[in-house]
Amino acid sequence: MLLINEFEKKYGVRITTNHTAKMANMCSLSTACTMNKYCKSRTANPKMICFKCYANSQAKRYKGLREKLEKNTDILTSIIIPKKDLPYLYSPSGLFRFEAFGDLINEIQVVNYFNMASANKQLKFALWTKNPWIIRKAIEAYNLKKPSNLVIIGSSYFLNESMTYQAYPFIDKVFTVYDKKTAAEKEININCGGRSCATCRRCYSKQTGREVSELVK
Repeated sequence: MLLINEFEKKYGVRITTNHTAKMANMCSLSTACTMNKYCKSRTANPKMICFKCYANSQAKRYKGLREKLEKNTDILTSIIIPKKDLPYLYSPSGLFRFEAFGDLINEIQVVNYFNMASANKQLKFALWTKNPWIIRKAIEAYNLKKPSNLVIIGSSYFLNESMTYQAYPFIDKVFTVYDKKTAAEKEININCGGRSCATCRRCYSKQTGREVSELVK
């Protein structure tokens, strides 16, 4: 395995280690939503929660961030990184997020994420996605087994509408965004929205319930 700086130098992939605000003390590895055909379609649809996408606006606003994410996309979706070259990952909180700024594009990306999680048992990982069929195709094509230290979270497409994702048994949790009015009417337990993912840790445990609910920002 390679140290993070060795891995970044060899492959050009950048790991985000300087998150602030809600993701302080977290580390992540992401691709560009601006290069993801599924993301681009959803961010153009005002009926979908992706229309309000924070990552999309950030990537468009900050050139350096956009270029880093685009480089990650080029590499992580085109080559399966040899296991001897996988990075030894570190996170102050012990938590690591896949896709803080983008989503899955293809099966190669899934292989790389599964392999990284398997090689770093010292961390707990979570992957958010609206594209679970890509995971299923990857599992079937590459005979993959989901790492025990990885939580996969299916993100609901629409505001105020939780999806089931029952067709995908590897989905551990469902993340849904609500407005205040609907949350009150439906008596939704808003259990996400604190100031620190590293303190909450709900999304990184399989023992904290399936539904994760957040108020729209």
